Amino acid sequence: MKLLRWFALLLRIVLFALLLLFAAKNTELVTLHFFLDQSWQMPLVLLALLFFAVGAGVGVLACLASLFRQRREILALKRQLTAGTSSTGAHNASATSLPAGQPPIDGVV
Repeated sequence: MKLLRWFALLLRIVLFALLLLFAAKNTELVTLHFFLDQSWQMPLVLLALLFFAVGAGVGVLACLASLFRQRREILALKRQLTAGTSSTGAHNASATSLPAGQPPIDGVV
């Protein structure tokens, strides 16, 4: 287990170093032109980070609808399960109680 932790730490360090080198190599200013003669100038690495963050945010927002739908479905199924077990629990208790001295019928409990 310790070997796996060391490997994960080494992988994080290497990934951090690669991203740091990428940021250091891409510090030139780029111009982003918008409509109506609007423009921004910023370093390329910040622009890439900005677009990555916006894309991740859009991806999370796209997943939220299905996540909430699944949670509602799970809650409904849990309610259905608890309602089903409380009503069938009393029914099963009365069905399994046999009069004293009478053997159960085959296939019926």
